[in-house]
Formats: sequence, structure tokens, C-alpha cells
Amino acid sequence: MRGVRPLPIDLPCAGHRLGGRGGEPSMRIVLEGGAVLICDAERRALSEGSVVIEDGRIVSVGEALHQHLPSAERVDCRGCVVMPGLVNSHVHLGEQLFKGLLEDVDFEGVFYSTLFAWEGRLTPQLVRRASLAAAVESLRCGVTTIADMYHHADATAEAVQAVGIRAVLGQKVLGFSLGRPPVASADGVDYRFDRGAFRDQLAAACEFADRVNGSASGRITTALCPHATNTLEPWMLERVAEEADRRSLRVHMHVAQMESERDDVAARSGMGCVEILDSTGLLTERLLAAHAIFVSESEVKQLSARRVGVAHNPVANAKDGGLVAPVPLFRAQGVEIALGTDAFHMNLLETARFAVYLHRARAGDAR
Repeated sequence: MRGVRPLPIDLPCAGHRLGGRGGEPSMRIVLEGGAVLICDAERRALSEGSVVIEDGRIVSVGEALHQHLPSAERVDCRGCVVMPGLVNSHVHLGEQLFKGLLEDVDFEGVFYSTLFAWEGRLTPQLVRRASLAAAVESLRCGVTTIADMYHHADATAEAVQAVGIRAVLGQKVLGFSLGRPPVASADGVDYRFDRGAFRDQLAAACEFADRVNGSASGRITTALCPHATNTLEPWMLERVAEEADRRSLRVHMHVAQMESERDDVAARSGMGCVEILDSTGLLTERLLAAHAIFVSESEVKQLSARRVGVAHNPVANAKDGGLVAPVPLFRAQGVEIALGTDAFHMNLLETARFAVYLHRARAGDAR
């Protein structure tokens, strides 16, 4: 095999109907000659396989299928790997705008003092442009599905629809106004919690989720996205849980990403980050918890018992100062783990490679 390269064709994403008449397919494409990774229970691979796409959906995988479809458009995939698209479980497409601006800095130090202030100056147009660039980069890296939470979610949805990627999107909900963001000092963080700002943001997030869910021919689904366990008060988290339950929506949020998050939640409630989610009704199988670094063993058991999924972001966390999620403990307790890139890069295969090396080095075990 000569290597792995993007296919030289723009394929419609699964779920996008091309509009045939009378029940007849309007387009049939055969990807032929590539090494096909089927990713079934037996993990089979075909050295020279074929994939048939009909009306935007994969309908058959096998060998020499083109012989039975002489009128189909044929794409020569010799020298390519043909595989299912990758899923980026935690990303902020709109943050692509800040790429290169937060290198070699104390992320926790600038998080409160800088990042929220920048986000307060964002416009829908800026988020749409950044999201377009990040979505295209994602597809070029083999990522066909993303889970994104950010501001101006309508702008991200427009970009997602234009590019053709599949996405779970949510409007970020904070416990304060971006016009009056938290202030960090030597004495800690003043979050400047604002009941009115929270209620307005939650209402907007629910309206977005209701209106956009199932759009783009079903490629876009929605979630509620409270920012983190420390940037909302417990009663606010309870309100998010109530709205998510009412709509049967997923919840996507940061959990135990930073040491200050864990410490502030403990000072506020006497609980850990996972424990506060349990007490407020958010710790369910519909929760996608991004990062989960500063968690105790008992909290990991809670994650497993409630079937919570964890989005592991090894590259982003390493850049933030060598922070490493307890992935071996997750695996030992049966916690479901997915990979995310978080922000600034979309290469999930390189993220997977980095994750393997990181945890091998940390464990001192090459297995």
C-alpha cells in the first residue's frame, strides 16, 4: 500500500438524501480497490475491497462489487485506506480563531482573566468563519462527526451544514455574563454569578436545541451545554438537568478540567466535581464529561455506575502543563472513553497516537 490519502471526491454525508424519483436512486458511487477497514465485531479488513454508496448512504461492503454495478460512478481507491469516519467527542470549532494565541502560557492563569474576555467580543460572523475552517480541517483529518459546545451556536450550525459534517451542537451556558466575566486574584476567583444572565443563556440554549435538533437532514443533533461544574452554581446545574430531562437531551460539559475547578467546587459544596453533578441530577448516561482529570477513585466508580461517557483530550491537557486524566483507572472501572481534540487542532489520529504514548510513558508499560 502506497499510503493513506484523502479521497479525490466530495462524497455526500450519510443521512443526506439526493432526491431520486420514483424510488430509484439518484446517485450510486463505488469506492473500489482500497484497503477497507470494516470495523465490525471481528475487526475484518479487505485488502482490495469495495464500498457502495447509494443516495448518500453506505449500502454494501465487499469485494469486486463494481462488477455488479456497471453504471455506477467508480472511484479508484488503490493506495488508500477506506474506513468509517472518526468521531471528535469534544471540540470548540469557534476557538480556531484563537489558534496560536495561547501557546506556552499558564492556561489556568489566563482562563479567567483572558479567555472569557475574548469570547465576550466574538460575533456570529467570526464564529461562523472559524467554525468553517475547523470543520474543513476536521474532514481532511478523517473526522466526520464532532461534539461541539460554544457561543453563537447558530453560526456553528450554519458552518456544519455548509461543510457537510455530522455534529452534536450546543449553546454554551454560563453562570455569569460575558460582559462581566470572572476576576481571578491571589485570593481566588470571583465568578460574579448573575441569576438573570444565567436564565437568559439557558433559555437561549433550550430554544436553539429545540429548533436545530434534527436539522441538516438529521446530521445535526443538539445538547445542553453548561460550561463547567465551577462556572455555574449548584441550583443552576439543577435547572439545566431539569431542562435536559424534559427534552431527553444529552448534556455536554467540562468536568474536573482544572485544579481550581475541583477546589472551588469543594469550597462551595464540600463535594467533588462528579459528586456535585450527582447531587444536581446531571450524572446520567446522557452526560458527556470532558476531561475528568481531577477526580477521585470513588468518583470514577460513580461515572461507571451511571454510564457516563468521558471525552479524553490528551494533547490539549498536556499543553496545559502535563495534566493527565486517569485513563487506566477509567478502563479498570469500565468507564466509556472517547477522544477529543478540544481546540486549535482537529487531527484525531495524531491525538490517538499521542494518547497511547502518553499513557505508556506514564505507566512505564509498553502494553
